[in-house]
Amino acid sequence: MARGRIAARLSHPHAVAVYDMVDDGGTPWLVMEYLPSRSLAQVLHASGTLPVTQVAQIGAQVADALAAVHAAGVVHRDVKPGNVLIGEGERSEGLVKITDFGISRATGDVSLTQTGVVKGTPAYLAPEVARGQEPNEASDVFSLGATLYACLEGIPPFGMTENPLEMLHRVAGGDFSRPRHAGALGRPLMRMLNSDPRKRPSMTQARDQLARLVAGKDGDVTQVLAARTPLPPTIADLRAVDD
Repeated sequence: MARGRIAARLSHPHAVAVYDMVDDGGTPWLVMEYLPSRSLAQVLHASGTLPVTQVAQIGAQVADALAAVHAAGVVHRDVKPGNVLIGEGERSEGLVKITDFGISRATGDVSLTQTGVVKGTPAYLAPEVARGQEPNEASDVFSLGATLYACLEGIPPFGMTENPLEMLHRVAGGDFSRPRHAGALGRPLMRMLNSDPRKRPSMTQARDQLARLVAGKDGDVTQVLAARTPLPPTIADLRAVDD
């Protein structure tokens, strides 16, 4: 139930809400917000990549939610495209939300981290976590950067492999190719992906940099954080139009 208590602390327009926790004969259940949606991973599988401005907007909104998560003393620990939802349907279209706080940990709570098991998706882990260090707010910043990298390049920074140990080895090394399609997003993205966690921006700083990129010099960043993110149509959508 500890995970549920962590998630229930959080209330943010870009985070999936947890409404209640239920213990059914020793089996914990979470009552969560239902969002008709596709995950960002599904979107990328269908479209390959996304435009720079759209990636920056998604990143700013997820960073806004994660900044609130960090302010509550929680580290997400598994930021990745599969845990970013993009709403669908008339009421939810384009609404961006971070989900799956299943391995989140309250800062200072060591009871969930003494097993010696690396938790999180290897391809999006920060190098220091792959080397066995404790995840923290800076590692969430790296994982969000890796997620945005995948949106731009079609593949995460350290590539993909079916072998999780090989992936951990790659990530621990910390070497990856600079993004080729990042445009104006390149500089803030590389700050988020700095191999030294002390040199990464805070999540709040990352949010502000991403939102400012979308808003432009004289734009309103609050509008960026509240905006919906239209997505490319799915193959099924295109077939429906053809029919």
